[in-house]
Amino acid sequence: MEGSRLPVTLPVPSTRTLTEGFKSSNEIRKQAGEKTSHEKDEMIDLMMVFPRKANTVGRAIASKYMRDSRLKSYHLMLINAIYEQDGASQKDLGDAVPFDKSYISIGVRELIDMGYIVNEGQGKVHSLRLTEAGRDVLAMSEMMFDIIRQSIMGNITKEEADELVRILRKMSANMDSIIAQFNEKETSASKRWCDCPCDEGPE
Repeated sequence: MEGSRLPVTLPVPSTRTLTEGFKSSNEIRKQAGEKTSHEKDEMIDLMMVFPRKANTVGRAIASKYMRDSRLKSYHLMLINAIYEQDGASQKDLGDAVPFDKSYISIGVRELIDMGYIVNEGQGKVHSLRLTEAGRDVLAMSEMMFDIIRQSIMGNITKEEADELVRILRKMSANMDSIIAQFNEKETSASKRWCDCPCDEGPE
């Protein structure tokens, strides 16, 4: 109906188009003496596998050194985050640990039940603090994280470690930029959709 605007549907390229574009891109790289996408896959593979391996190492060492078998590696990350920000809310924890909201909520509830943290907030607003038992676990976890660092980084020189940190910071900044762009596009698209005049039927 006249006066109404419909959302624009962008054309989606076919699989064949994407494949041909991918092949052409690789041919250009070969002619320029650069590595092709296939040759660069090892870096992506390592990036995908590393977090899982690091988590496996963390769980194995935690189970060896933690006296309370109920404690898991994600509990220790939450305890460290609460120590760093005394009186933290669950939203604060969401900015400090790589877990989603529901996972943090479960971990906080478990730590309260085990007596390692207390919630001094009221209603839905949390104010989380470590108990004496939680501080004991914190001291143990700091020793454990040192062991994890030594186990993973033991044969890496200080120069290599510094370079790795520099590279990871640049990659992290790139990812922050990408996330910000996507968030901006989603917000903009949502606003455009809400601003569209609705078809309220014939006059």
